[in-house]
Amino acid sequence: MTPRRPHLELFNPTRPETDHQSFTFFAQLPTELRVLIWQHALRRHRMIHVVLQKRVERGGGNEAKIAERYSLLNGLGRSVCGNHYKVIIPKRHTLLPDNVMMVNKEAQAVVIAFYPVRIPCCVKSSVDMEGKTPMLCLNFDWDYLRISADNALSLFFDFLHDLRAYDPRGRGLRHLVVEDSHFRIPEIPSLSPTYLDARTLTAFKATLAELKTIWFKNTPPGGRGLDILTWMRANVFNYGFPVFPAFTFFEPPLPDPRDVSRDLRNVGGSVPDWRERPLGWRMLLRRLGISPEKVERAPGVDVRVMVASDREGDIRTREDAARALHEEDLDWLQLQWWFRGWDSPRPGGGGDRPAGCFTTASGLRPSLPELDGPEVLAAAPRPALGFWLFPVNAFGEITEEEGPTSWIRSRGIFDLSSHWPDLALVDVP
Repeated sequence: MTPRRPHLELFNPTRPETDHQSFTFFAQLPTELRVLIWQHALRRHRMIHVVLQKRVERGGGNEAKIAERYSLLNGLGRSVCGNHYKVIIPKRHTLLPDNVMMVNKEAQAVVIAFYPVRIPCCVKSSVDMEGKTPMLCLNFDWDYLRISADNALSLFFDFLHDLRAYDPRGRGLRHLVVEDSHFRIPEIPSLSPTYLDARTLTAFKATLAELKTIWFKNTPPGGRGLDILTWMRANVFNYGFPVFPAFTFFEPPLPDPRDVSRDLRNVGGSVPDWRERPLGWRMLLRRLGISPEKVERAPGVDVRVMVASDREGDIRTREDAARALHEEDLDWLQLQWWFRGWDSPRPGGGGDRPAGCFTTASGLRPSLPELDGPEVLAAAPRPALGFWLFPVNAFGEITEEEGPTSWIRSRGIFDLSSHWPDLALVDVP
């Protein structure tokens, strides 16, 4: 059983326990009122990771041949770019709200109507789907898409075109989360307006005109324990830095209510520089003849940088989070002892002796490490599952004229104390 350490208890609220009592009068309510209640329960933000993968035509077999561009029509009778790519959803959590879907047929009908955009997809790790074509059901007013283009940037633009074709309202994506490496600087110089055909470029410009959110995702592993061996300038544990688990639903971002003022002074960056994606995105737009200033300064457009510590691979539940946070805390404490000249024990006996054996990695004789005491731990912000959002300029300005070698940092530490972040809490069972 995991020992209780109050400073590691999650900040995310627990789901209220219910005794599953029936609201017997619900069925007697007017249909319109019941539908409104179902719809209210569905109004939650989702973040969905979409992986675009080129379809390889092998010939023979049952694999569909690659069709001529724009020759295929979808269920709405609109042209799509083709069948040359697959939409893959890495499913780690349910995408639709089971608590509503499983009630009755009326609730299911409301869910289906709430997510009117239906895109054929492949669900990774799904169970037997033989004879079925899974559908990615979306509501562009509430859904945020993380789009990875599998080393083919053209698929990103094709997918945005097709999202508009599958949208009954014809608007397309409204909330974009940029994380693909294609928006890094080295990928941009070769692009030009001729890179896209006229229809795809027109659809891209129309999508930009409808966007309400552009978030640049930077969630590298680590970032909470900033040890002096790695970061040189600091040896501090960042208790307030959010943890990014596997999730679907998240709450609207609000100013972080925790006292994270100490943690904001030492926020560890990563490779690549966190400013590279915003700059690469702007350079890409210019290469395509689009003004990034016009896009980002349009009324109501939210352009920010997401930061958190990536734990998607091993945190899917609150129980996973408790285990991972305690292991992280123990690893940090062991590192402090090792750095001051003490062995790092191994479960089977023995241990890793400190560097130099008789001297320490810190250059001193063995001594007691400086650990955060009860007062610090009592005041430390509790760990949050979610992510921070900062304005792009919080990380420092760079210009498109500068060469990448003059500004890309390998492992920078940012002082973000002048920019209080919004915190978006995610929902995990």
